[in-house]
Amino acid sequence: MKRYRDRYRVETTRLRGHDYAAPGWYFVTICTKDRACFFGDVQGGVMGLSAAGCVAHRCWAGIPDHFDRARLGAFVVMPNHVHGLVGLMPRPRDDGGSVDSHGGNSPGHDENVSVETLHATSLQTVDNNRQTPENDDAPPPKNERMAAISPGAGALAAVVRSYKSAVTRQVRRTARPDFAWQSRFYDHVVRDDRSRRRIAHYIRRNPPQWTRDRNHPRHSQHHQPPPQP
Repeated sequence: MKRYRDRYRVETTRLRGHDYAAPGWYFVTICTKDRACFFGDVQGGVMGLSAAGCVAHRCWAGIPDHFDRARLGAFVVMPNHVHGLVGLMPRPRDDGGSVDSHGGNSPGHDENVSVETLHATSLQTVDNNRQTPENDDAPPPKNERMAAISPGAGALAAVVRSYKSAVTRQVRRTARPDFAWQSRFYDHVVRDDRSRRRIAHYIRRNPPQWTRDRNHPRHSQHHQPPPQP
């Protein structure tokens, strides 16, 4: 996967002039603050999720439950980042049609495919050096919903912002009060089905390739943005 990592590396996180509420597929990468490994570890090429990782996985899988236009492709929760394909469906019209025309990259069906993971059976031990949570420490409501977003509710940024907020609240309350995300996220506009299949393959290969991943703590460049396809 070296060519994939090196060839497609870019510094910008947004495609200038692109409408991120437009229908289509997007490859999203979200990293933890300072690439801290909150979400678990990879053993034998399989990602083992911590309690925080289980929250990140469950919230990602639940994105379509909170955003009618959203569909999921392949995704994986890694020790310090999340990779996922997110599809935005065309917006419906009052007459039952679609506002947006279907292009070759418009999501046609749900392909919610998660990379195999091992879930922790108990909460991850919380470090002694904690930060104070932003919210009170009351337990979260059962089946806590993702944060409601009013501006740009159908856009990719709203989906990611809501996901990050939900994970942060739940992880800080139940497992790691010191948890935090990197402020930005990285995205790539998927141009066609062939590119989407290649990205899905890359996502599925993340756990076996973890020791070579530039986000791995052993690598000096792990603070740089992750690779983009």
